[in-house]
Amino acid sequence: MPTYEFSCKNCDHKFSVFTSITQKKNVRCPSCSSGDLKQLFNNPFSFLKGAGSCQIPPRGGFG
Repeated sequence: MPTYEFSCKNCDHKFSVFTSITQKKNVRCPSCSSGDLKQLFNNPFSFLKGAGSCQIPPRGGFG
């Protein structure tokens, strides 16, 4: 199951939820219980840092 990041439109609380894609629509803010949420999107390759990490080729390839 993936982790989703949300921001509450009611109280501006930012939080992460580990849930299935089918249950994502049922997520509520843990701070105010509002269901009026905005999904935040992170860079999926931000964790690829340091020794032994995978390199993502730039547009047009490495060469």
